[in-house]
Amino acid sequence: MFEFISTEHTAKNLMIAAVKRAAPADCAAAQLRARQLAAFYGIQSQHLAGQLGFRLTETAPNSV
Repeated sequence: MFEFISTEHTAKNLMIAAVKRAAPADCAAAQLRARQLAAFYGIQSQHLAGQLGFRLTETAPNSV
């Protein structure tokens, strides 16, 4: 699915792409990757993560 957002709604043209998968994604691995990326860039909070009830600053299980 593709959605194009015109300049009427955003300062830049934006294309959003989504892919539907047959099997659900590994949530634990995705959370770990998101926390690692946030830590790399020094991000402590993010609105979408908050809306999903996901804290970026929590340490993931089995992390060193």
